Amino acid sequence: MFEERPIRVADARTLAELPELAAHGFTLARHPTRITDFHDPAQIPILFEEFRELVRQLTGCIACKVLNYQYRDSPPGAWTGNRKTLRAPMVRHEPLFHTDVTPYAELPLDGAAEDRHFRIYTLWRNCDFERPVQTMPLAVCDLRSVMSEDVVLADSLDRKDPPRVGYSYRLVYRPTQRWHFFPAMTADEVLVHKQYDTLEEASHRRGVFHGAVPDPAVGSDAPPRLTVEVRVMALFQEETDKLTRVRRFQAELPPATPAPGETY
Repeated sequence: MFEERPIRVADARTLAELPELAAHGFTLARHPTRITDFHDPAQIPILFEEFRELVRQLTGCIACKVLNYQYRDSPPGAWTGNRKTLRAPMVRHEPLFHTDVTPYAELPLDGAAEDRHFRIYTLWRNCDFERPVQTMPLAVCDLRSVMSEDVVLADSLDRKDPPRVGYSYRLVYRPTQRWHFFPAMTADEVLVHKQYDTLEEASHRRGVFHGAVPDPAVGSDAPPRLTVEVRVMALFQEETDKLTRVRRFQAELPPATPAPGETY
């Protein structure tokens, strides 16, 4: 069952020290872009290269690659972008905060990560050069404040043949969870947060819980939010026994395929 609970989201700009990606799971990077028009599909490779370089600087990884990207607007329909599906920030009576990636993202075991340990990061950027983000900024939870019992699974059908269940993680409320946001993000800033980490044994600390939140200090006449989020895989040291580690991680989850006689 779902229950609405108020949470306190702190202004991360007022902290004595900037949150660190390795310790907190997220950070804000000042990162001016060479892009002049986010509407221009020809400039998407620039966005990808800039974000790959930023991830290399932040993590020291040996290589990284872009997995996918998504433009968002609020309210919906204000921006066509590069034929991408645009979604308004979710404001519904259900768990809002989540992480997107579970160990089933490592199926099939085909060497896609070159048998190296990897982390997946999401990079979140304002695409409006004239105005800072005011509507529905992104809130992130300090991963050190999440406990294993706070995490529950949400399932969804991945319509393949044979069918496979996909999962994301949702968060149970705990008053000691520490939530932060960066108000008035400009187009020269990037919010980076971890989504998945094959080097982390604790499942509740492999990714940062996040979600869009309303800012009560912003009026109803605030401009719509125009943002882009890019998911990047960063590769690290070689993994000598990947199959054993993946099986251990996946044993934390229900089966990825229906049992005989069952449907999802």
